[in-house]
Amino acid sequence: MRQCLAEINADLSGQTIVGMHTATPMEARLTAERVHDLGGRYLGAGIQGSPEMIGAAAVG
Repeated sequence: MRQCLAEINADLSGQTIVGMHTATPMEARLTAERVHDLGGRYLGAGIQGSPEMIGAAAVG
């Protein structure tokens, strides 16, 4: 996500960027700082579970 944000220079004022991925605390802080620098808000919403579980009936 940080790589994508590094490549844009858009005004994110009034926008909330939701990171639905796993990140270290440092990566989350750096991502939040970048979004803030662009005028937006950041919400880290990591998904807990393995790819095999996504969409599986047993998860529900």
